[in-house]
Amino acid sequence: MGDVVRAGERAANGGPGQVPGSDWDPADHRDRADLVEATRRLMSAVALTDVTPDELRWAAERVERITDLLTTATRPRCLRFPLPTAPFQGRVQGSADPVLGLFNPLAVPMAVTIGADGTASGTLTPGPLFEGPPELVHGGYSALLLDGIMGTLVRALGITAMTGTLTLRYLAPTPLEQPLELSAWVSSRHGRKTTVEGRLSAGGTPTVLGTGIFVSPPEPV
Repeated sequence: MGDVVRAGERAANGGPGQVPGSDWDPADHRDRADLVEATRRLMSAVALTDVTPDELRWAAERVERITDLLTTATRPRCLRFPLPTAPFQGRVQGSADPVLGLFNPLAVPMAVTIGADGTASGTLTPGPLFEGPPELVHGGYSALLLDGIMGTLVRALGITAMTGTLTLRYLAPTPLEQPLELSAWVSSRHGRKTTVEGRLSAGGTPTVLGTGIFVSPPEPV
């Protein structure tokens, strides 16, 4: 579930601003974000590489050296930023999650916008790391994206809940390396259950529809 970031002065320059009530700003972690982006490029290059065995060994040795340099048992598992507790409108940027985590190399760069009408929308362009059938997005990755944007919307609306069930309908193949549009909206709330609908589209044509039931914990007695 994405970390919620209020658009501030820095957002006008292309990046999200500070979370209300916290003392962190993504812009203060530019070096980490640059490393993550370089790692994304490396991962894509490895997936597409077609070089000689000697070149593969040369690259593997250097990647191992960098990994040894960065690996320290005393460091936290992943950099995470706090979430505001109030309902939110504006731009959303995760820090650690695999859908929109600024500092997670698995996440394809994406920001989600929570609209005044209570909907969520975002755009991303997945590359070859997420291929299922040739030249198409893996169906499991589509599920991850829809669960991510629906869960982010629930959190941004001030609802504490986790995915209970996720139902998908695949309408058409989803292309790789093309901009994809994600959207989500709440269709109903009954007790502890919030039902969210989601859609993944390519070029304005829906390819996957999703329904998620998010369950809130019971109230303390």
